[in-house]
Amino acid sequence: MRGAPRRGDERAAPTIDIPPTQPPAPWSAWLPVIVLVVALHALFLGRTLNAHNPNELSRLILTAALADAASIQVDEPMAAYGQPQDLAVREGRHYSDKAPGLSFISAPLAWLLRFVLPADDAGRYPDYWLLRHLLTLLTVLLPGVLLVFVALRAYPACEPGARIACAGLLALATPWFAYATVYFGHVPGAVLSTAAYLLVLRPGRPEFAPTASLALVAGILSGLAAFTEFAAAIVGAAIFAGMLLRRTRWHVLGLFVLGGIIGLVPLLMYNDAAFGSPFETGYHFKTDVKHGAFHAQGFFGVTLPTAERLWGVLGSARRGLFFYAPILLLFPLGLWRMARRCRRDVWPLLVAILGYICFSSGFVDWRGGWCGACRHLVPIVPLLLLPLAEVFDAAAHRLGLRLAVAALAGLSLINTLLSVIVTPYFPERFAAPLMQVAWKSFMQRAAAPNLLTELTGLSAWQAMLPIAALFLAAGLTLLIRAFPSPRRSASLVCTALVAILLNIALQQATTPPTQPADENMRAMVLQRNGDRDLAIRIRSEAGL
Repeated sequence: MRGAPRRGDERAAPTIDIPPTQPPAPWSAWLPVIVLVVALHALFLGRTLNAHNPNELSRLILTAALADAASIQVDEPMAAYGQPQDLAVREGRHYSDKAPGLSFISAPLAWLLRFVLPADDAGRYPDYWLLRHLLTLLTVLLPGVLLVFVALRAYPACEPGARIACAGLLALATPWFAYATVYFGHVPGAVLSTAAYLLVLRPGRPEFAPTASLALVAGILSGLAAFTEFAAAIVGAAIFAGMLLRRTRWHVLGLFVLGGIIGLVPLLMYNDAAFGSPFETGYHFKTDVKHGAFHAQGFFGVTLPTAERLWGVLGSARRGLFFYAPILLLFPLGLWRMARRCRRDVWPLLVAILGYICFSSGFVDWRGGWCGACRHLVPIVPLLLLPLAEVFDAAAHRLGLRLAVAALAGLSLINTLLSVIVTPYFPERFAAPLMQVAWKSFMQRAAAPNLLTELTGLSAWQAMLPIAALFLAAGLTLLIRAFPSPRRSASLVCTALVAILLNIALQQATTPPTQPADENMRAMVLQRNGDRDLAIRIRSEAGL
């Protein structure tokens, strides 16, 4: 059938033929998978004994300052929780150098939690880890998981039941999983920007025309997304380009821009109060000289992309998005299928994807500190899930493509598991952290502190064994449900399992030799997890 003319716009470009689609399954059918995925995320919430991640700590002390004294100065909570490396100082006063949106979103919750959580040793602020876990759960994990399901439920690709499994599998088999378990701004910023994208562009529905009120709301969400994660402004530009392409009325476009300005007002006010100008950020006042030098180059640390950085953020074992989640390599095929459904859906998606790739490969500090995968590319993962849903739809009718999906899903599941099984924070020096840190340490009976450890008193490694088994079993079950047919189940599972084993063997064979300095850094990671004895043994065996 042909796309219907859009309301009030006789000039709208005609659409190509669109395959018939089925309405989504009711939310009651989605709920069990959503609960499963949320539970798997929550199991990886654990406390390191001897250190806090600087990215998280910087955001949390601002949250605590806002909740306790409605202040943006972080000196007092910093005295209670510790001083992060990610810090700005101006005129003798300290501030978080991060985009402040997540802290402002969390502050009302943190204020309420003060009345129910036990206090720290000084008696003024809530226990760090309890506060961190609850804020991560409520402002990062839950919104991040729900976004994946909402996005794919609304997109008219795949049979309704398979759409549920596809959403669950992709929530587990990409770096989105790891970043939904940490108190970083990437997932919340992406939730806001992707919500704005879906609100006015509605991929798969070429007949849709946003109303003025929807455009205003989407603009506000886009501005708040940049308030939470600076680079999310790229998606806002992609939304504007998509609205132009769809010949949106000028007054509707104007309201989207107005909404964006409104959403940015809190950021401009914060910058002015903290750093003396609405257009100045904390990066100019960083206390860490090394990272301050990075951000002093180019435009806030972004220069022209280089081949080294491009490979680093896309394909390298150090931070490559497609290395950590090879299933995302199928997105060009999905874009081609999206173009068959409606070409105008593809162009704003390409603007967002290429914009983020150019930003990440142009960022001087492309390694991004202690993290897994390229954290600066994580916000485009929800948008990549839309073309991947098209691939799943095509694979339902093609054996070769179905087996390729199974193999890449297996690779992505095991890499995602390795990216959190010991730590989600990999030091920059490791060229292949999944093997050099995660696999090697897990084979020495080390694992990340987790929720099961907290609840049962088991060692982190003992508790991680059933968690890892449940994670892989859930991923394989969702893979089977994405292609519901008893005859296909065995071949899909076997393909995924073979891919997992080959992946581990190949990574081990290609991992560069470990140097004493690498082992010293790995020992530091394990010591922060509380594995002091193993850290001592590693240093001793390395001759340190």
